[in-house]
Amino acid sequence: MARSSRRKKNNSLVVISVIILIAVTIGVFYCIKSYVDKQKNKSVLITNTITMNYTDDYNGIMVPATSVFSDDAGKILNTKENIFDFVISSKIKDSTKTKYSLYLKKDKNSNVPDDMVKIYLESSSDNRFINPKVVITPKKFKEDGSKGMLLKSDTLSKNTKIYYRLRVWIDDKYMASNPNDYFKANVNINAK
Repeated sequence: MARSSRRKKNNSLVVISVIILIAVTIGVFYCIKSYVDKQKNKSVLITNTITMNYTDDYNGIMVPATSVFSDDAGKILNTKENIFDFVISSKIKDSTKTKYSLYLKKDKNSNVPDDMVKIYLESSSDNRFINPKVVITPKKFKEDGSKGMLLKSDTLSKNTKIYYRLRVWIDDKYMASNPNDYFKANVNINAK
């Protein structure tokens, strides 16, 4: 009799162990399934990259007050002190388009009056600027707000490269009181 009660006890323990094992297995399976279902319903965030590259040491331009030209001469300037070349490129993972804006922000120590500074911006599909597209015709510098002067707003799509050439000169009507005066500004990109 003692043997049969031990056997019943062992059988009961085996049955309870099997029930617990089945319950744990079902619970783990349910947790995994719930987690996977939640992951399917999550929004996927795809990061897109927009970069600005330039060859100078500074991401902008510094023009001395002695760099005085008419608009006709300023549009064709090729001197290093009057030109800032840069490239905007994108790496976008899907078919979405990303908006961007280019700004020219004046350095706080610049001392040439804003209305005497002239801006001319061109863009091209390559860095040779053989047939550039005029983005801004000769225009007086004027900051639009805390970001600076808006040069261009546009959208970029998958793997795009746009070459820009910014020309800056001092209006030929400017009379420098000090030959050490200058206009200095940096180019910034703001992606949305």
